[in-house]
Amino acid sequence: YVVSFLLFFLGVHFEIFEGGIAFTYFPQLIASLNIFALVFCGLLYLKGAFFPSSTDSGLSGNPVFDYYWGTELYPRILGWDVKVFTNCRFGMTGWALLCTSFACAQYEKNGALSNSMLISALLQVIYLAKFHIWERGYMFTIDIMHDRAGYY
Repeated sequence: YVVSFLLFFLGVHFEIFEGGIAFTYFPQLIASLNIFALVFCGLLYLKGAFFPSSTDSGLSGNPVFDYYWGTELYPRILGWDVKVFTNCRFGMTGWALLCTSFACAQYEKNGALSNSMLISALLQVIYLAKFHIWERGYMFTIDIMHDRAGYY
């Protein structure tokens, strides 16, 4: 989380990219992420059906349901915990960087941040920082302990 923000701000500072890059390319970003998610979940479906990581996996008999709901509780690929990466590292860090990039875009466009943007972005970044501090506890929540890794 901290490294991601450090790299983001270094990229902006050294003018490698603009701070509002995610805002500028948001439609392309959303389209790319959705295509990736559809393909990735298909691969997770096949992995869980044919090469499960643990005994806590299985198929319901309905491929649409299994694709959406997932076939494994804790899928691992070469020791890599897919669920932790997609939920915590990618999802939560990406959310915070999006908030920051959108705030940068407003600043770049208007020369100032509105109070509402500042408060909204700041509160979300603080909330997500707290999530990363408490990440170990998150592993014991209902959604992580009982929801399988699928498109849902």
